[in-house]
Amino acid sequence: MDDKNNTKPTRNKANAQNSAVDIRALLNRAIAAHGAGNFQEAEAGYKTVLEKQPNNSEAYFHYGKLAAQCGDFDAAEQLFRVAIANNQKNTASWLELGIIQRQKGDYEDAKKIFEKVIEIAPSGDLNKSVALNNMGTLFVEMGMKNNAPQYYKQALEINSGYLSAVENLITTLDTLGHTYEAMSAIDKFISDNGESAKALAMRARHNSIFGKFVEAIADYEKALEINPDDYVSRAELLAIRCEMNEAGEHINSEISALEKLLADIDEDQQRIVYFSLFKAYSKKNEYDTAFKYLNKGNTIFRSTIKDYSAENNVDLIERIIKTFDGDWFKKNSNVGYEDTTPILIFGMPRSGTTLTERILGSLQKVEPLGELDFLRSLAEGRAPAYQNNKSTPDGPQYPEIWKDPELERITELGERYVEYIHGRAPMAEHTVDKMPSNFIFVGLAFAALPNAKLIHTTRDPVDTCLSCYEQRFTSAVPYSFDLVEIGKYYLSYRKLMDHWRSVLPDGAMLEISYEDMVADQEGQSRKMVDFCGLEWDDACLSFYDSSSSVQTASMIQVRKPVYSSSVGRWHRYERHLGPLLDVLAPIL
Repeated sequence: MDDKNNTKPTRNKANAQNSAVDIRALLNRAIAAHGAGNFQEAEAGYKTVLEKQPNNSEAYFHYGKLAAQCGDFDAAEQLFRVAIANNQKNTASWLELGIIQRQKGDYEDAKKIFEKVIEIAPSGDLNKSVALNNMGTLFVEMGMKNNAPQYYKQALEINSGYLSAVENLITTLDTLGHTYEAMSAIDKFISDNGESAKALAMRARHNSIFGKFVEAIADYEKALEINPDDYVSRAELLAIRCEMNEAGEHINSEISALEKLLADIDEDQQRIVYFSLFKAYSKKNEYDTAFKYLNKGNTIFRSTIKDYSAENNVDLIERIIKTFDGDWFKKNSNVGYEDTTPILIFGMPRSGTTLTERILGSLQKVEPLGELDFLRSLAEGRAPAYQNNKSTPDGPQYPEIWKDPELERITELGERYVEYIHGRAPMAEHTVDKMPSNFIFVGLAFAALPNAKLIHTTRDPVDTCLSCYEQRFTSAVPYSFDLVEIGKYYLSYRKLMDHWRSVLPDGAMLEISYEDMVADQEGQSRKMVDFCGLEWDDACLSFYDSSSSVQTASMIQVRKPVYSSSVGRWHRYERHLGPLLDVLAPIL
């Protein structure tokens, strides 16, 4: 009897072990199905595991990942929370929960969760580096980019080969104007991890920013030796060669290689290739074929943008005109922050803003800062100083939040802007912000920064619109992928600029025509320098020799002397521009 009773614990222990093995096998099969894309089988497997072992944190984690992949983020959030409840040290579940909260815009909760991962992750746990990377991205999305680099750097200290972290670090440093530090980060990444195709492509793009096109071409060629199917590097290499007039014997072979790649890549990837093929065929003077590819690329880009409406933009311009009328400027005169540092250059994209910046930036007392979005953040109530008065989907928007402002608030906007640019360039007597879309905020800028110099760049309407259509912009320029929408945007821009002229005093802003600049560079350059109250320097005539960085679509063109070939170039494609010309007819 005693012998029989002694066997029970052994059998129970064996049964428990067998049960654990069975559950492990079930979970492994579900994970394998998940990885293979068999989502229904994976879901059934996770449910079976949880029926047998309701406190299995790992099963909840993978089930949450599956829900997130299927777009059910509410379910994913709950599954991750249950996983954490069953295992507080499950850093992977904490991390995924934080990412979901960040994507939902619940930044405070996301921040607490990422901090938790950073706190509890043991040494060697790569989830810590992922949490640090996400923390950096969180600050970028919150509009606090200055806080982001430290987290990306910490992520790279843990995992020196973390590609996403170095890409985020470089992008953020570039946005903050720290382009040299960004280049050092790329060089360190390559030194630590070797010359991978992606790392070489990163360095090539950065060499392009600094005008080092020979080095950029060499890096792209190395990247393509490693990965001949890297369609982005091949497309960007061809684009540089075309712009530099160095395509030569390469152009036909590069075109052939890209056209072959089109069959093996998806639509999202094809759009990048189409823009480079447009440049290549244009370089060969085969304009019809070139425009065919340009249309294809833009059509794909436009299909990815869901929240842009030309009509909404027309409405915005009408609301700005209504808000910032003559009476507004009478009521809000003699206010603002009186500082002479800012020079604002604005206008349509591709109207000569970069050229104008480069000319003024040739002066010793002027520091170009590129395209800053801080004035927009202040105007829209999104900057940290205005979080209590911010524009929200349910509350007042720009421009209505400025309809009847306290005078101190206008002055505060100016002061905050000046603090920001001084932080970017502490030693500069003058800075240049060349964000084209700041034309939307000219009235507010004039009131808040009464001593700022405002320069409006203009260009032939059709050349401007076509040049926008030719650029592979991001969704930040959502109107640029459709000829009709570009035309409507241009008309709205033109209407707003007419309004600013009518309500601002004479001499409030200087207007510089691209065509006049091409015809008389020295005369127009002297006019700008004089308007800014600066001393002339012949360096303004050789602006293209500057080694400073350029991150906009004009990065190659502004490395050359002023040239006339861009004037009236729309006529090459006139037969394809009917929709645009019809929209612009009232002003042509």
